[in-house]
Amino acid sequence: SYSFSVSSRCLLFLYHITVNRQNLQTKSAACNSFFVVNDEKQRQKMAEDFIAVTQEEIEQYIQRIQELLNKNTQSGAIMSRWLSKTEDLARKKEYYEELLQRRMDGLSQGFASLRLYSSELELRLRGYTKAA
Repeated sequence: SYSFSVSSRCLLFLYHITVNRQNLQTKSAACNSFFVVNDEKQRQKMAEDFIAVTQEEIEQYIQRIQELLNKNTQSGAIMSRWLSKTEDLARKKEYYEELLQRRMDGLSQGFASLRLYSSELELRLRGYTKAA
């Protein structure tokens, strides 16, 4: 596990390799690179980009499946492939939801500790203010 100190002027490049069933079947890998900055605006943009890409995938899948239904496709292989792709996308969504929930739980615990320390600091400040 690595810990990085990142300022708004320092960019850290990370490479994330996404390997899913389709990549393994085609013996290829998709590589996405992105940078992480300590900047709320950039974090918001990255989250929005991720959601937009996933939403685009959903819309493409809907369009393709509608085409298959309209053409009354009889190929079990094609139907199975699209069902598999849909299941993979659902798993991806669930994975990121669970990841976000775990991270939010961790933040909640951190904030509880922060509030406790802040309360202690506030009590000490009041004590010093009364003493002065």
